[in-house]
Amino acid sequence: MKFTTLSLLIIIASAISAQQSSPNAEDIFQRYFQQAKIFSSAYPQEKVHLHFDNTSYYAGDTIWFKAYVTQGTENRPTTLSQPLYVELLDQLGHIIDKQIIKTQKGEGQGQFILEKSGLSGYYEIRAFTKWMLAFGDEYYFSRTFPVYRPRIGINDEERFIATYDMSPSMKQRPKSNVKKLSVRFFPEGGQLIEGVTSIVAFKAESKKEGAVNVSGILRTKKGEKLTEFRTVHDGMGCLSYTPQTGIEVEAEVEYNGEKYKYSLPKALPQGYVLNVTNREKTFDIRILCNGITDSDTLALFISHQNIPLVWHALTFEKKQAELIRIPTDKLPAGIIQFSLMNRKANVLAERYCYIMPNSFLQLTAQTNNSYYYPFTPIHCKIEAKDSNGQPIETNLSVSVRSTLQSDYLEYDNTIFTDLLLTSELKGYIHQPGYYFAENSRQRKQELDILMLVHGWKKYNLEDMISNPPIQPRYLPEDKLTIHGQLKSYILKKNKENLEVSILSKKEGIFMAGKSISDSLGRFQIPVEDFEGIIPTNIQTRKLNSDRKQLCSVLLFRNFSPKLRKYSFYEIHPDWKDINELRKTTKHKDSVYMDSIRKTNPYFLAEVTIKARYPQKRTLLFEQSIDAYYDVQAMIDQMRDEGKEIFTLYDFLNKVNPEIRLQEGKQIIYRGKSLPLAVDGKIMRNHQRFLIEEDIDAIKTLVISSGSGAKDEIGKLDFEEALTPIKEDFEELEEEMEITKASEKKATDKQYGKSLTEEPTAIAYIVSADGWNANRDFRSARGIRTTRIQGYTRPLEFYSPAYTDGALPKNNDHRRTLYWNPNVQTDKNGCVVIECYNADKTTPITISIETIYDGKPGSILKHSIEQSTH
Repeated sequence: MKFTTLSLLIIIASAISAQQSSPNAEDIFQRYFQQAKIFSSAYPQEKVHLHFDNTSYYAGDTIWFKAYVTQGTENRPTTLSQPLYVELLDQLGHIIDKQIIKTQKGEGQGQFILEKSGLSGYYEIRAFTKWMLAFGDEYYFSRTFPVYRPRIGINDEERFIATYDMSPSMKQRPKSNVKKLSVRFFPEGGQLIEGVTSIVAFKAESKKEGAVNVSGILRTKKGEKLTEFRTVHDGMGCLSYTPQTGIEVEAEVEYNGEKYKYSLPKALPQGYVLNVTNREKTFDIRILCNGITDSDTLALFISHQNIPLVWHALTFEKKQAELIRIPTDKLPAGIIQFSLMNRKANVLAERYCYIMPNSFLQLTAQTNNSYYYPFTPIHCKIEAKDSNGQPIETNLSVSVRSTLQSDYLEYDNTIFTDLLLTSELKGYIHQPGYYFAENSRQRKQELDILMLVHGWKKYNLEDMISNPPIQPRYLPEDKLTIHGQLKSYILKKNKENLEVSILSKKEGIFMAGKSISDSLGRFQIPVEDFEGIIPTNIQTRKLNSDRKQLCSVLLFRNFSPKLRKYSFYEIHPDWKDINELRKTTKHKDSVYMDSIRKTNPYFLAEVTIKARYPQKRTLLFEQSIDAYYDVQAMIDQMRDEGKEIFTLYDFLNKVNPEIRLQEGKQIIYRGKSLPLAVDGKIMRNHQRFLIEEDIDAIKTLVISSGSGAKDEIGKLDFEEALTPIKEDFEELEEEMEITKASEKKATDKQYGKSLTEEPTAIAYIVSADGWNANRDFRSARGIRTTRIQGYTRPLEFYSPAYTDGALPKNNDHRRTLYWNPNVQTDKNGCVVIECYNADKTTPITISIETIYDGKPGSILKHSIEQSTH
């Protein structure tokens, strides 16, 4: 059977009709096509990419980033959203910082300042506009970074991440369910049909190694060999298989000398297989079915980034195959989606393919040296040209970092791979730059297998053409707006026609606004642009009345995506080995330092710090942490959901099942009394109610137990007290002795044993800003007190200048030597950046990204190499 060749010159037309399709079918598919176009036009897609100054960090570092927000298939700067939400999550999934970045013309910048006392681990940064989450939680930017413990002494590991055993009460990130060896199978088009030959992709992963190379044999359950298969790249491969009625098969896979057996997806008795072969200049498409599949008229929809381009009708009556050839030169670059649909608007099969871009921005970076000695100047000339080699004036984000003090991943994510590949695929994509490193036939085959394994759509075509079509959960935000709902305090019924007013004031910032709740109790109040977090009172009252109305004020601001699993490579990054480079640099540095000391006898050698014990003790305490809570943020979220929390015990009882109240007043944790340390002071018994009865007085809370906690309890009698602590601790001990008597009489039913005599856990509390024991932090009737977050003020990266041979007054251990999110090239497409090295001899790595005329461009240049990557 010959291929039917479709001319994509008619791609802007409304439809392509097959001669044998009925007018009724044509009308139906034409209507579906128009509905899908209207939907995609009404709900254009946004994408986000963040460019970071480095690839790994230490506690106490600052993470600098530039945000690029695009709209539509041409990657133009978004005109839909202004606020961009950027979140920093620790390895467990706890949001430890959240920023709102004000974007202008699709660009913005910000930074996260990591606490020196923060826990090490693999942190995640997520970025999204509210509009990106309008149809689900899966579509957002995500990147992980290792955050190492600070290196204090010479004996400490240079890059060390501690392990922690947190309480199950803490929010837990979903864990990977990959077993010793996992092999998953992905039939082309989404399903297997009995009697029809299909391509089946597979992915092999090991719990300890990530993607692994395997080989295998497809056999029937009776042992008959059908075909052999093996991985092609990154644990992925494919095989050809024809399911037969009543014959069960299994894949026998060999890995590390052991054999494993896996079942393939069950074949359906009838249906369609959508097969696409990506040739040099065409897509060859085969739609196949078996002899018992019911006759039907179908349509093949072709889309790009959820925008339908064209459709083609297909009639299956006395034939079991339709062959179509589509030239690719008229199709847009990127991921192309093929969807096979019937007249009932059911998608029967789907396939994703990739068309390589044929035009790229040309970025170059030239440094003045290969190696840079301590505190010496760095000069870098950058040139930017379009795909025709013409200079362009564009805005670049530029990072210069120490090669030896930073980590390097080969084929890592860039703005190019994010916007043109990974943002349209499901799951973590390992080394996305690999697929663009060369334009070979082998690389194209590997990319096609990636499409089979990770293909995914933001919108379901069925939802786009449903009647009525799927509705977005949120609308685009062009300004900061407070959205909320009023409910009755007891019965939680919607409260309509109430006046809602807000009043915010802090350090010269004053905001006020009001609204009227609708029939569902909902309200919205636009707020002026402001920066930082500002305390806010939300007041409710009846219309034309001064009397405040007691209500639950719910706020709709907790729309973060759900926590996702980390992939193997995100927590086991495959950093490039630079040991040989270290040896070469160390030799150069030694020669250089000898020459410096000859000319400058007052130049001091680096001081070696031996701090093994303090570092070990600090680590012991960190690993004794059971749980940590951002109380203010969690209380705000609970109240946003309509929950009423007033006391410390109310809060702990909600978040930690191991907490209970003994005899109505004593907080018990794991069967033992839980002493409270507030702002470094042990709270006396007659003082505890001041903090226990007013949850709004608490900012953060950490529960620590075990030997590390006992050591810290023992130190509280002499460390960091505004008033003498020793007496407080002695009084605590007396209180514990009094408590012991009653505790011994009671049997702890939860633990099945008598309460033990001394506490081995302690709760560290940091009070709310401005807390005063004589002040009641609880809100008055009809007023909800909360905090409203505004935009984050971008800070300026500090890069010292060591002119005229001046040496730094303080230690300069910078790993990022230069960061500028807004570097403008001139009319010749050129710009020169200048900065200074830190205190160690090193080559440098330059990372540059930009978007120009909808085309993303990036370059990663090492000063010791003339080639670019």
